[in-house]
Amino acid sequence: MLLRKLGRALAVTAALFPVAFAKDKDDGGQSTFVSPDGDVAFAIDIGENRDTEVYFSLRVKKSRSWGAVGLGSDDMPGALYFMVYKSRDSGKVTFSPRLAYGHYEPYFWDGMDVEILSNNTGLIDDHMVVSGRCKSGCRSWPSHGGNKGYLDVYSDDSKAIFAFGPKEDFYSDKKDASVKYHAGYGTFSINIDRTHGDSELPFLDDSTKDVGTKLIYDKKAKPNWASPLHGVFMVLSIVFLMPVGVVLLRSGGWVKWHALNQTIATLGVFAGFGIGVANSFYYQRSRSFDDPHQIIGFVVTGLLLGQFGLGVMHHTQYKKTQTPTRYGKIHLWVGRIILFFGTLNAFMGFTFALNRRFGMLLALLIIFITITSLILIYGRQYLDKRRLGPRGPGLAGGSQQYAPPPWRQPPQNTGYPSDPPPGYQPPSNQGLGEVSPGMRSPSPWQSHKDDEADMNLGPSLPLVTFINYITQEREFQTIAMSVKVNVGNLSLRIKTIPLTQEEFAPFGDVVYNPQPNLLPSKYASQGGRLPYSGTSANQGSAIRYADVSKPQDLLSQAPSKDGRLIMSQFVCEARTLAPAKDDPTQDEFAVNILERHPFTSQTFAPLASTASSYLVIVAPTLPPSSQDEGLPVPSGEGLPGRGLPDLKGLRAFIATDKQAVTYAAGTWHAPMVALGRKETTLDFLVVQFSSGVDTQDCQIVTFEGHDSKDADIKPKEDWRYFEDHCWLALGNSVQKLNSDPIIRKVTNSLLSGAEMVAQFESAEARNKLEDLSGIQLRSGENPYNALIKACNDDAAEIQTLYSVHRTRRNAQQAEKFLAAGFEELIIDQTLLRLEDPTVEPGFLDSRNCLVFWVRPPDHIIRLASKVNELLKKAAPSVWLMPSHRMHLTALEVAFSKTPQEIAAYVSTLRPSIPDIVNYPYSHRSRLVKPMVSYDLSAFALSFLPASGEQSLSPPLTEPVETEGITQGDNYTYHHLRRDVYDKVQEGGVVVGSRYQVPSAHITLGRYLNHDDHDTPEKRANWVKAIDEINAWLEKEVWDNPDSEYNGEWLVGHERGLDARNGTLWYGGGKTIMLGEGF
Repeated sequence: MLLRKLGRALAVTAALFPVAFAKDKDDGGQSTFVSPDGDVAFAIDIGENRDTEVYFSLRVKKSRSWGAVGLGSDDMPGALYFMVYKSRDSGKVTFSPRLAYGHYEPYFWDGMDVEILSNNTGLIDDHMVVSGRCKSGCRSWPSHGGNKGYLDVYSDDSKAIFAFGPKEDFYSDKKDASVKYHAGYGTFSINIDRTHGDSELPFLDDSTKDVGTKLIYDKKAKPNWASPLHGVFMVLSIVFLMPVGVVLLRSGGWVKWHALNQTIATLGVFAGFGIGVANSFYYQRSRSFDDPHQIIGFVVTGLLLGQFGLGVMHHTQYKKTQTPTRYGKIHLWVGRIILFFGTLNAFMGFTFALNRRFGMLLALLIIFITITSLILIYGRQYLDKRRLGPRGPGLAGGSQQYAPPPWRQPPQNTGYPSDPPPGYQPPSNQGLGEVSPGMRSPSPWQSHKDDEADMNLGPSLPLVTFINYITQEREFQTIAMSVKVNVGNLSLRIKTIPLTQEEFAPFGDVVYNPQPNLLPSKYASQGGRLPYSGTSANQGSAIRYADVSKPQDLLSQAPSKDGRLIMSQFVCEARTLAPAKDDPTQDEFAVNILERHPFTSQTFAPLASTASSYLVIVAPTLPPSSQDEGLPVPSGEGLPGRGLPDLKGLRAFIATDKQAVTYAAGTWHAPMVALGRKETTLDFLVVQFSSGVDTQDCQIVTFEGHDSKDADIKPKEDWRYFEDHCWLALGNSVQKLNSDPIIRKVTNSLLSGAEMVAQFESAEARNKLEDLSGIQLRSGENPYNALIKACNDDAAEIQTLYSVHRTRRNAQQAEKFLAAGFEELIIDQTLLRLEDPTVEPGFLDSRNCLVFWVRPPDHIIRLASKVNELLKKAAPSVWLMPSHRMHLTALEVAFSKTPQEIAAYVSTLRPSIPDIVNYPYSHRSRLVKPMVSYDLSAFALSFLPASGEQSLSPPLTEPVETEGITQGDNYTYHHLRRDVYDKVQEGGVVVGSRYQVPSAHITLGRYLNHDDHDTPEKRANWVKAIDEINAWLEKEVWDNPDSEYNGEWLVGHERGLDARNGTLWYGGGKTIMLGEGF
């Protein structure tokens, strides 16, 4: 004990007088190590007490952010680290003992008892120095299950490692402070056995040499590029590329480039996200993923994924409707959130990565991007101030010049020009054939390549002029659609292109504002250089463009000799386009009628609109033939002539609500077709001349396809007055076109009541829910009406038929389950693969349907859930329908179709769907007496149409209206099914349903294996359980006002019908529209 106390005294004395011991510092027992570049030096002495104490000294260059030595291992895992870095307290250092269980940043370990000897600790000269006496925890330490974790004090070759951080200032008083990746490292061996003896405080200075140690290897660490790459990807993608995408869209209107740019930015974010996540495992500050920078990063990345999807959905819908979408608004605001929090998180990321100085560079980048974006987006205002020339036809300096028609060129004087419009060229001179996008000539508005803005504007055009030029290109974006013509064996599909004057010139005029961003008050700064005879008007508050379109009145050549100018307003509802059968990504509009006004031009000028675009379809004229003989047309040079339309030269254009169009006299064209979302409209002011004589004012041809070789194109015999009938004629034609020609084949006989019972008795129940009613149908007859007629339209007879159907079916299925020759259950293979993806990875249910479901109210769901609970006890392995997916099929319209086929059905039926889904609100029927029905593939809760039972329903969500409401048991659930069937048929879709049987059931579950039914005992138990449940339902639930469960179902209670399509088996698919409940 005395010797130990003396040793401690000597150690303290040595600390107080280090110079006195300098002479003998290497002569004693300490072992010392100095790294090759002198960045790290370490000394150790075991001293007298070999069981616990260790004396050490660590010296690191002050230029390094940190330095450390690890004992007990030549690798990171399992080593005990002595780490030192500068303290925020001037002149001091922070000592941090640490452990590592892998190749990542060691973590602070508070299990070591160390006495720091302050007189030889701190910032000394150009080094960080720490000296101390370890009282415990230095001989052994946690090794996390490894074979290391101790210091062999008798070893003459104990392994150790050293490492040091990059050259930079780093200060912290925290012992668990996170540090940067090491800049260099190595391993060495220590002869610890030689240090036994009297305790001596190790000492290090510039003259210290290796004593009792040997360098094994020394390496300069490869830079950790993960953190910089993460930062580069994220900053470049969010702070730079995404604002560039905004500029491309807002300033240039470049949708394609915007999409490409944002896709690249999104991929960059995902790359940076992956790198960041992987790199987080290397540092203690990030391994737990609970830092605000990481949390915000996860949120922003998730929002970005959602925003990308919203952008795709917005673009897809916008191409069809050319109107703003709800996805676009959400996409916009999510983008703003991403930009704000993404940029904020970049600053937080630099702090998190211990590189706060880079935040200043980021701030400068943001300022630069902001200023540049503002210049680009608002460049047009600068354009006006700089008195730049006009955009569009005749633009100075452009590489391509388009000469406007003669009557649109600036006049030489202020008088009204007398030159007539350009003559109409016959098809032979126009060079029109079957149109494809590649046949269009290039123009200042469109290029051959991809319908984007023509970039070849000439070197003299300043940047802001270019901005003004490309911004207007947004008005001419192409909708992904086409028009289709089928006449006899002639079938054409013509792609739509944007409406421009140069493309439309052979057929008439396009009128639009050539300088929409030029204020009239700024006209003087333009020096009068405006196209189309622009002049200042209304005391400088307006610009007048003269003769943008010249009306034609040729009625002086008509048999009536005269006429008058008429102005009409058309309110056009947006048309629903159908997907093309051979290309579902393209929508198409079928053309089956064209018209012309031979003695007058006709101008359509958009007024108010909620739909933002419309379809312009025109065709040149064929030479005269016997088919058009006798039609009154004007004569004269340049006029189209008497012939019928040349369909091979058909053209289709997309016009915006900022463009008016004038059809030249005699131009064959389709009636106006507004494009947009459902229930949107586009109003037109229509200006033309009229004589009041049908054949002079409007001539119409319709196309009737048949099997003959020649196209059947003929003028309608009853030429009708345009103002009253032309639009209606188109509507009727489209309605006929959308009709489904399929006729359901059914038998022509209807059995009598006795025959029906006999048929029922002899029917064999199969595992599909087949019709056991015995009802047979006449060709084209509503199957539900047939049953009503067979039951004399009597609710009691209808209920009896439903009851006999399900009771008889259950009895037959019970015989199958209990039969000695029982084969096996019918396992639903599709459901099995959906529930267990390992059966067939990547499996998808391809059966698409269109149905009208009845959704159960809450009290029926509660009852069905109780029945499921009882069934689950009898057969634990069965699959049960989730309660939110439970449904009753009122009508199956179509089943096992492709998505494209179902989409066509929905498109045809969509105008009728609101009336159908809301029909139960005014036509209320009841279902009662629930019972479990089952077979070898599934089990269900079935109901009967009510017939005079006491009402048990809970209070309705609103008072029952007596006026206009059909209710009472004479109107059964089967009557409702009949009416829904009729409404679907009237909507233009032929019903192809499997479920026309007298059954009303909610599927409760299906079998996925044989575990619960693989023995006769188990099958008998299953049948017994169902019988007991049905007995309980009949006793406790049927007609029982005091029951805990209510089995009466008022159809339409809480919800109307659910029009639904998609993969509907097992309650899936998506809702088209849900009707109003009561």
